[in-house]
Amino acid sequence: MKENKMEAKEFSDKTVEKAVKAACDHFNCKKEDLKIEIITRGSTGLFGLGGRKAKIQAMPCVKTQEKTAEENKGTDSLQEVSSEKRSSQASPTPDKDEISPPPEGPGEGEKQVRSAPETEGHTKKAAAPKGRKQKKEEVPPEIVEKRLAAACDIANQILKKSGLEGEADTVEQSSRPYINITGSDLSLIIGKEGRTLDALEYLVNLCLKKMEPDINYRVQLDAGGYRERRRKSLVTLAEKMAQKARKTGKAVSLQPMPARERRVIHIALRSARGIKTYSSGEGGGRKVVIAPSHRKRRAGRNRNNAK
Repeated sequence: MKENKMEAKEFSDKTVEKAVKAACDHFNCKKEDLKIEIITRGSTGLFGLGGRKAKIQAMPCVKTQEKTAEENKGTDSLQEVSSEKRSSQASPTPDKDEISPPPEGPGEGEKQVRSAPETEGHTKKAAAPKGRKQKKEEVPPEIVEKRLAAACDIANQILKKSGLEGEADTVEQSSRPYINITGSDLSLIIGKEGRTLDALEYLVNLCLKKMEPDINYRVQLDAGGYRERRRKSLVTLAEKMAQKARKTGKAVSLQPMPARERRVIHIALRSARGIKTYSSGEGGGRKVVIAPSHRKRRAGRNRNNAK
């Protein structure tokens, strides 16, 4: 069943002008030949986030529909005449080529045959060798400095608009520079178990990615040295739970944590003797499990083996 292009149809894009252009391309006519109703004009949002697309409803005017109908009618008449002419000239015993005509479009059959090996070769070239990790591209220092300055500006704007007393500034560190926030509202900025700080870091990096999609560099945020204090407490917790797992011979599950904190646990116990760690669960309920590498054998089973 063919789509009726004369009916009203909705179009959406970044701006009203682009949505109108899409309508013109769809109906194959000029803007003056369309009846357009603007539903929403759209908005860019804050720092390019939370924006809405412009939406319009368009359909051809009555004159345009009549003109299109006449053109279609004329085309149908020409096709009927051409069909009758071919029927009269057809031989009583048609050839194979007339019964099974070649595919429509110039070189369509060849295109399908040639594209297969090219695509296969491209896939093999793009695929990374098995068992080998791709190295991350190093970001030049001048781009890192520019990225940190933009992150400071975004973080300060968010803090100001949210009414929180805090100021973000760059901290130069030998391993990796980061953004540190100071102020009187640090407890609110950090939030329970650092969740608000994690959300602020995510939002800042999302804005940076929106501004420069080609740069792959994630900026880290801290508030009053919270990250280092949290890391030390997680390491202490990991060692304590590992000791419990060795003593009882049973696996110990920690509370759900974000990926950043789960990684701290795994690294802390990576070389712990007789202990293994793994993550369990899905989404926000994902947690670390600390388990003994070898389970203790039951005393009863050992006595039976001795007999």
